[in-house]
Amino acid sequence: MIKINGLKKTTVLVLIISMILSGFSFAIYATGNSVYDFPNFTEADSMEFVEEHNIEIPTGLQQADYLAVFTRNLILQAYEAPNVPFCFNFTPTQEYAEAIRMAVRSYMNLGALPMTVSDTPYTLQYNTVQDEDGNWVTSGGVFQVKWLSYNCYAFAINRVENPPFYQIHWLEPSENGRQYRPGNMSIGPETLSGMESFDVWELANIVCNDLTVMGYSNISLSYSIPTINSSQELICIRTILQGHDYHFMKYDLETDAWYHKPGPTAVLKYNYVPSNDLLWYNESFRQDGAYPSYGVYDSDIIFITYDKNKIDIGQNTTTSTREYIEDNKDVLLEINVGDTGHYEIDITSDYNFEYELYDENFDFILSGSGTSVTECLYAEAGEKYYLRVNFDDFRVTFIHYIDVLVEPAISHFYEYTWYSNTQHNFECCCGYFATGAHVVPAGSFTGGNKFAICLFCGGPATSGMVGTNSIQTLYHTANGSYILPNGVIVLVDEDIEAYLNGELVFTLGEVA
Repeated sequence: MIKINGLKKTTVLVLIISMILSGFSFAIYATGNSVYDFPNFTEADSMEFVEEHNIEIPTGLQQADYLAVFTRNLILQAYEAPNVPFCFNFTPTQEYAEAIRMAVRSYMNLGALPMTVSDTPYTLQYNTVQDEDGNWVTSGGVFQVKWLSYNCYAFAINRVENPPFYQIHWLEPSENGRQYRPGNMSIGPETLSGMESFDVWELANIVCNDLTVMGYSNISLSYSIPTINSSQELICIRTILQGHDYHFMKYDLETDAWYHKPGPTAVLKYNYVPSNDLLWYNESFRQDGAYPSYGVYDSDIIFITYDKNKIDIGQNTTTSTREYIEDNKDVLLEINVGDTGHYEIDITSDYNFEYELYDENFDFILSGSGTSVTECLYAEAGEKYYLRVNFDDFRVTFIHYIDVLVEPAISHFYEYTWYSNTQHNFECCCGYFATGAHVVPAGSFTGGNKFAICLFCGGPATSGMVGTNSIQTLYHTANGSYILPNGVIVLVDEDIEAYLNGELVFTLGEVA
């Protein structure tokens, strides 16, 4: 249920654009009959440039009183840093800004770039970024390529696993995949693109709908910062340009700090506590360093809290968790490890589902599908994992459920790799490693065949020197499975299950 705590519906319409122009030298660009003195563009020049290049203006921006000044500053920013993409989060605004940058670059690329960047790098003023040692610094941070794949919304709601759903057509294929925009889950892939504009209150409600579809509960909105516990999440939202861009931050209870991610740039730690008395400057840290702000988010701030989909596990865990999931929608379960150990993850349902497992940095571990799945997990105390599950039946009104049980593992879960013609290696996620004989189906060596395919590692296994020996001279079972002199195990169908369960017994001579 969604609770609304003393909300007011207001919109602060303030636009502040700051441009850092010092430290650069400029020139006039010409092509054909057009001459562009970008640094000295007026607002009229800017709008004429947009018209000449047939750049589509988003519907909501067309009648905005700040359109000309916003466009002029986009052109100046593109001229100042033509190789640096903008990082607006609202798709129509981002597409407009990037179209302008591409048009500016097309002229600047006619010759050598006539600009010299200052020897003094920009230092973050309102945020810090992590360096290679994990320290939060104002410069000298380390950029991770995966940050190009998702924006502030995905980061805020912990959905940075980069799924293949929500592509953005203005990106190059190699860059595509800035995932999860508000409305993706509840509205669809078109999300907010069909809206002329939105205020922060409308955006907050769209986010609540997304969270509901993802299976979260006890969603609450507030204009003031609420107190949360370890089973809750806290994020906040702010807009700019009368609702033509937005930005999200999220709170981390362990470090008592706020974090955010401007577009496809680095994750930043905010130096302050979000407040309407402080504007949010969209400075950023990119592949080549820190960059100053070219705009601010200035609306009222809306705070959203919700309960996590959470499983706390330890060596005594025996209770399953049930989650309900709509067709073609996602649920993300947070798995918190209490005790170091070897765990078994069992997922069951009445219909086929797909799943993916990620570590706490959202680095991929494994995936699969089925109606009943068992996976192995070896985890250290304090580690966190994320399990993503979705159904793909395309029946809009149908709701499925999954039961998830994470408990101490009783048996090993082996990964097999071919080692030789007679043996393979097998290793469990818990660290157990050994070498054993290949296992092949009965009848594999009939007709003079010298090789068979191992049932476990998929590699070639040799028949060995059986000669004229009967099965009674080999280790064998009552059903007719046997072990060749070279160690290769030949199984009949009736013995496969017992072998997998570790219950199959081989003897010499007559079998009782």
